Amino acid sequence: MAFLAKQPWRVASNPELIISRIWKALYFNNFSFLEAQPGLHPSFSWRSVVSERSLLKAGLRGRIGSGDSVRIWKDNWIPRPLTFSPVAIPAGADMDLRVSSLRVSSSGQWNSNLIQQMFHPLDVDSILSIPLGSNLNQDKLVWHYTQNGYFTMRSVYQLARRTSEICLPSTSR
Repeated sequence: MAFLAKQPWRVASNPELIISRIWKALYFNNFSFLEAQPGLHPSFSWRSVVSERSLLKAGLRGRIGSGDSVRIWKDNWIPRPLTFSPVAIPAGADMDLRVSSLRVSSSGQWNSNLIQQMFHPLDVDSILSIPLGSNLNQDKLVWHYTQNGYFTMRSVYQLARRTSEICLPSTSR
């Protein structure tokens, strides 16, 4: 299980790889890898990658650089385990609004007043704790459960164990 999750990590974190580009052209040309569907006649390898993507989604989040490529309401980007996304989405929210719109353009800092108006209080503290770099930094997908942000077999195995302990009822009497 953990081994199969390594391939989705490679595709998500390295879009320039030849296999990532081939799969993008065949299966998810108009979507992100994390939103892609298996398709009508998927290869065995693509079906395998898609089937293990849920484990990857459990620990994958965006690290904010410019914020231009991260969607506020659709993408995982808030450094809070389990969801990594906003607690609540306001009615009528622009689903394609980018994280970059939450910055003050002149200073490059978070617009704390706007964030407090738009988000649940649980989200506000988490968002304001995210350090911002320059607008020139690219947004990046990172694995939340390691300090360096890289996916490791050990960390996904530990996550899978914790998740199964939370989801499965105890059998002790």
